[in-house]
Amino acid sequence: MLARTLVLLLVPLAAPPANDTTTVYRYDPLSDEMVPIARAELRAGCIYNHFNPRLNRRAWSYFQNDGTFWHAMGEGTTQEALRLDVRATEEEKQQRLRDLPGVADDYYRTGGKVFLRLKSDGRWEVAGVRILAKIYDAETGRLWERYGDKYIPVGHTHGKQWGVQNGRYHPAGS
Repeated sequence: MLARTLVLLLVPLAAPPANDTTTVYRYDPLSDEMVPIARAELRAGCIYNHFNPRLNRRAWSYFQNDGTFWHAMGEGTTQEALRLDVRATEEEKQQRLRDLPGVADDYYRTGGKVFLRLKSDGRWEVAGVRILAKIYDAETGRLWERYGDKYIPVGHTHGKQWGVQNGRYHPAGS
């Protein structure tokens, strides 16, 4: 059962063309490629790379049941690896885990889920196991943390806006 929750993104991803405003991509960690995906094949609850018109750039976002994207994930966002629509067999996932003995040890010892962190260049890196899922929304400057099956907005003494620098969040505004 643990193998079903494991997907590791270990290598740098190739960025889609900057002028591509229509194609939606999923990341395939086995080939280290951004794979175009038809809208009819998008899975609700999975994270995809798409063009965000409000930011005027590409962003990673959750695809929702209503066909829209939710949150433009910014630097420092942490998510379960299984949230990316990776289409690999259990054998391929297990082989990927064996390629990283340090992460594999933590994974098997804790029974946790593998989490990824979004870097400033739009690439995902392995962050560890049993980490709190967070979304830094690049559109709004809001920070969201997952508790149970819901994301809750996080505030601070000066309001609800956050900044992010080097993957770390800090209160913004006064």
